[in-house]
Amino acid sequence: MIKADIIIGIDPGASGGIAWNDTTTKKVCYTSKIPKTRSELHNCIRNIKMNFESSSILAVVEMAQRMPTDRQYSVVTYNAIHERILTVLEILEINYTQAHPMTWQSKMNLLKRRAKGEKKETYQERKKRLKTAAENLNPNIKVTNYIADALLLHEFGMKGLSDYPDKLEENLVRFSRTDQELPF
Repeated sequence: MIKADIIIGIDPGASGGIAWNDTTTKKVCYTSKIPKTRSELHNCIRNIKMNFESSSILAVVEMAQRMPTDRQYSVVTYNAIHERILTVLEILEINYTQAHPMTWQSKMNLLKRRAKGEKKETYQERKKRLKTAAENLNPNIKVTNYIADALLLHEFGMKGLSDYPDKLEENLVRFSRTDQELPF
């Protein structure tokens, strides 16, 4: 069973964001655009860890996926940022799970079902709908396109701890801290 006091929702990509809660309210209190450099990303996540040193932390990272409309450059950029995030989490020994967009959006009831003959939702329409959902869940936060998905990933993680831990455990990478000597 997964336990965590702090959930970090991370939407990778050049226009992605990070959202995390404090330990007392369990509500999102902090947000940030995805830092542009490795060292800025490392410092951002390290600061979260240092500020909540005695708390258990779980990061929920949106799983990388290729869209048919993506240009090769954007796919390479997205994958590079995604790998950078996972590397920083592993270096800092922060437990994390990856959530496929269809999985987290389905569990959050955010998938739009099309009626027969209805045209497919555009990228901009979908992003606007997700931003509205993030605003409704976080009325005290100024939600931007950068942090909307991160806020929803955070909420997916918070709900997942009690409602669907199996979905969080599917792709869980867990770091256990022990005082045992390493065998080498």
